[in-house]
Parts: sequence; structure tokens; C-alpha cells
Amino acid sequence: MRRDLVNLSATLEWVERTMYLTQLFERKASASPDALAIACAARRINYRELNLQADLIAEGLQDAGVTAGCLVGVLLDRSPEMVAGLLGIWKAGGGYVPLDPAASVNQISFVLEDAAPPFVLTRKSFLPGPPASACPTYNC
Repeated sequence: MRRDLVNLSATLEWVERTMYLTQLFERKASASPDALAIACAARRINYRELNLQADLIAEGLQDAGVTAGCLVGVLLDRSPEMVAGLLGIWKAGGGYVPLDPAASVNQISFVLEDAAPPFVLTRKSFLPGPPASACPTYNC
């Protein structure tokens, strides 16, 4: 089994190459739950909080029908919710389709029609309208 050296918060350690990113994240969250995970403007979120948010999103997505290999659209700005959303999608076994909230309605609609994700992770305020609004959403 191949092992690679990775740097997690300035701590070098050997990890098995077969570990998923979510497993590495959970390892870090377990080892340092109160450590700072995200600092965004005035908001500060530790690993425990971020892991809990990601788990809740993963559970909600799985309850909605997201399974391994399922694509989920992500229509969020760069925020702690986006990070938790991506982790939640990966924990649910899915992949993500990035959608830019600053893009035009036509661009977002084109990507949604082309990729055809069965769900979009978003805030209602980001939904541009039909046909994008016809896609089931899971709100962060």
C-alpha cells in the first residue's frame, strides 16, 4: 500500500493513499475539534462546528436521495456554508457541479441543463428562476 507525506495544519504525517479527503478532514476534526477551521470576515468556525454542519448536510442529501456518484449543483458564494456543503456532498458520496451566483441566468440554466444534477445546494436568494428553480434544492 502506498503512503504519501501530507501537511495538515503544519503537522507532517504519513497517511494511507487510499484515504478519502473526508476521512482526513474527520481525522483532523477529531484530533483538534476546537482548532480554527475557517475564518471568513468576522466569522470563525472550528473543526467541530464545520464537521457537524457537513454531517447535517450529508444526512439531508442522503435522505433526499443522493447516493454514490450522484451530482449535486452548488450555487453558493465563497463562504463557510460552501465549504460545509462541499464536505457534506462528498460525505454523502456525491460529486459537485459548481454554479456561480454572479453568472447570468442563461449561464446557470445552461450548466444545469447540461450536467442535469438532480439537486442544487443553495440559498433561495441565489436561484435565478426557471428552469433552474425547477431543480430540487437543499438549502444551506
